Amino acid sequence: MKRYNFVIIICTLLMSGCNKMKDNIVYIKPIISNDTLKYSIMDLPENILYPGQVFICEDKFVIHQHKTDTMFYVFDLKNLKYLYSFGTYGAGPNDFLQINTSNIVRTNNGLKVCSINNTLIDIDIEEKKIHKREKLYADYELFNGFEQINDSVYLFTNMTDVDYQFLTYNTLNRTTSSVIQYPDWLDMETYKDNHISKIIDCNGYTVTNDNSTKTAMFYGYIDCVRIFNEKWELFKTCVIGNLESKIPQDYTKRIVYYPIRPQNVKNTIYNIYRGKDCPEDILQIWSWDGELIKSERLGHRITSFCISENKDKMYAIKALNDGLCQLIIYDLKN
Repeated sequence: MKRYNFVIIICTLLMSGCNKMKDNIVYIKPIISNDTLKYSIMDLPENILYPGQVFICEDKFVIHQHKTDTMFYVFDLKNLKYLYSFGTYGAGPNDFLQINTSNIVRTNNGLKVCSINNTLIDIDIEEKKIHKREKLYADYELFNGFEQINDSVYLFTNMTDVDYQFLTYNTLNRTTSSVIQYPDWLDMETYKDNHISKIIDCNGYTVTNDNSTKTAMFYGYIDCVRIFNEKWELFKTCVIGNLESKIPQDYTKRIVYYPIRPQNVKNTIYNIYRGKDCPEDILQIWSWDGELIKSERLGHRITSFCISENKDKMYAIKALNDGLCQLIIYDLKN
């Protein structure tokens, strides 16, 4: 009798868990709030067209534009009044070459940009100018998938290695290292003769925690996030839906799960989830242990977002017709 009771207890514990784990893969069933986050909307100036990323730099709200002559528009975070704009394309000492909007990250003093000519650029928002340029010495272009790991190590998409998805660049010794192997559940026969297709299909966004001990990869076309430790060893794979071994090669049949760069704010990950047949975006809040803490409805499709340091507000861009846009301010207090 005692033996049967023991078996029943074990089975009950296994069945009652909301997550299943196998080979470092956790299948998560998210509980999405029935209510939409409270928000307000304001129109942005008509000269802000097709904005890219948005950032909070201390008491400033910054919008990057990649399709207009002026690149950065700065607002007072307190009242969202326009303050000034700066940054032009060119070859002068305070000019920028072509910049991909996803290749901009926030730093303690402003923003850091990876330009197409293997150059890191530190931008001082208060001074409205380039503070520092640093050349990256590599045999190939370091541009795609830019993420800052710490003060001297940066992460990029690996465009040459067929086995490793990323490479790191160390500014102290000017060396690169291949890291993070491609997911082993993917059918690699599909990409046997087309490495570029594999890069595109496994594309996504990375984010690093406060003390640079973990990096998370959110895949664009795969419904999962992979978390790695500081040695680039796989810590956990978190799957929301089904883990598909093949990504549809017909682009019209693809599902975009994570369309926007995630944010790490005080060791919490904020990301936008889209998924299948979803009329509105979902704000996902993750812990660095791979726990999906919360899923909140946004009521809109957005193109970029940022979170305030005290986590009480989220600022998001909603695209309208003809390149115009609105700013949505979400209340995260509850």
